[in-house]
Amino acid sequence: TPERVAVGGTVRRTFDGSPVGLGAVEFEPVLGIDRVDGETAWSPELGVWFRPGPATRIYGRIGRGFRLASFGDLFFGAAPGVRANPDLRSERITVDAELGLEGATTIGSVRATGRAAGYVRQTDRPIVWVASSVALWSPQNLDRLRTRGLELEVGLATAVSAKSGLEMNAGLTVQSSRVGFGTNRNSLPYQPDIAGQISVEGSRGRLATRIGMRITGSRTTSIAGTRRLPAFTLIDIAVRRRLELGSLTLELAARVDNLFARTYELIELFPEPGRQFAISLDLH
Repeated sequence: TPERVAVGGTVRRTFDGSPVGLGAVEFEPVLGIDRVDGETAWSPELGVWFRPGPATRIYGRIGRGFRLASFGDLFFGAAPGVRANPDLRSERITVDAELGLEGATTIGSVRATGRAAGYVRQTDRPIVWVASSVALWSPQNLDRLRTRGLELEVGLATAVSAKSGLEMNAGLTVQSSRVGFGTNRNSLPYQPDIAGQISVEGSRGRLATRIGMRITGSRTTSIAGTRRLPAFTLIDIAVRRRLELGSLTLELAARVDNLFARTYELIELFPEPGRQFAISLDLH
């Protein structure tokens, strides 16, 4: 019966820089305090953003963090080949920083938005599920996890006519996560170096059709890094219809995920479902 107490607070202040020719600047310091079974952790963070124009924002943050082991990590029911670890210690995130730029512009009838962000993170005592020499899986505290990455997003939207439009969104994440003991560092299991998605949606009146593609790069399956799962690409398609019934709005949607029934695994030896169908009805 571990005792867990967490408190925190933040103060946000925006300064108007227009009198001196600058845009708005906002500062947001945050402080979190966690106490678990006599152990106290302080988690300070400072976030800052600057808006040089009405459609552009530059932002950044830097701080430290703290993450407890989940109850699943600590007390997961024993099963063949799997065992929890009640002796896990908490993770300490010694550096967590991000710097990004986002903006929007209109060119003719096309509205374009974009975001680019880079991040770095260093975690001491990261909790990672690893296999022993006898293939017994359990969570362990490793020495240090170092992560760095880049996220890119872009969106385009245009009105083809008074009743129809077209929208495209794409995103890409490139990251490197290295974990281990001492100077021995390998890729964090099941973390792809590259992941992305792209979608196109067309609408006409109350009817909209969307097709999307999800891309997941190859991943190692263990700390040793001797095996990798192959990259895979999934195609999804969805149709949405909006109906007006007096003061009510009904939205009926039909979706097919993994349209071509690709065979893939997120965790080795555990195949994911093939083609999936879903129908939903939203009432507003």
